[in-house]
Amino acid sequence: MRWLSSVLVFALATAASADVITLKSGRVITGTFVGGTARQVQVEVAGKVETIDVADIHGIEFSANAAADSGQSAPRTAPVAAPASTPPAPSVRAEAPQSLSPALEAPLPTDPGVYAKRQGQWIEVAPEVVYWKTPGKVPSMVGHHDVTGQVAAPSSRASFAGPPKLLVVVAEGGALTEYRLLRLHPTKDDREFRMAKGGQMHDFRDVLTFDSKKVFSNVFEVSFPATAGPGEYGLLPSGATNGNGKIFSFSVAQ
Repeated sequence: MRWLSSVLVFALATAASADVITLKSGRVITGTFVGGTARQVQVEVAGKVETIDVADIHGIEFSANAAADSGQSAPRTAPVAAPASTPPAPSVRAEAPQSLSPALEAPLPTDPGVYAKRQGQWIEVAPEVVYWKTPGKVPSMVGHHDVTGQVAAPSSRASFAGPPKLLVVVAEGGALTEYRLLRLHPTKDDREFRMAKGGQMHDFRDVLTFDSKKVFSNVFEVSFPATAGPGEYGLLPSGATNGNGKIFSFSVAQ
């Protein structure tokens, strides 16, 4: 399976072939991918172009070309022109990646949230409730004071043997900058992290810096810091500091 986010780059770089689109409804469409945008993809089926919403797609599989199937190297000729009846593929958007990390070659999650790679598939990292503890004040009040975020249980339900491969799907109009990667400190009954100055996002004391790459209009690959080591972690979205928020937590064993 190929990432849906690589559709435009893949289609422009290879000759047309039979492709399989699996919808969330269970319907399977076999045809030739001819183009797409951040919201829709187009596939030619029996000489007609069908437009499909990205939100309805579970995954796309591109078949190998004839040269790959035969084990022979492809001839060094110019790409074959598409038939006149086939609509031209759209230009690649400026933010589209020129290449994809091998870790991302799996069906595309479309629902906003945080996902981690396990056994070749993206699994959802379930959110947990954050409770705020502050000495006599609430997190939204202005002032110079420490605020502690608490998450129930001393360890997360999502555990990984090593640094996880993470994916964040933001809601429409959102951005990855709304998320903070935090180190959580286990106690006997829960996990905690600290911030200061009335809940401002930039004042987290346990915040970790991470690298990221946009792989689609609202999909981001997050590189877990190699130097972070084992422990309890979580991705906290903005707005979580207003009342009881949520955090996408996970454990790293080694």
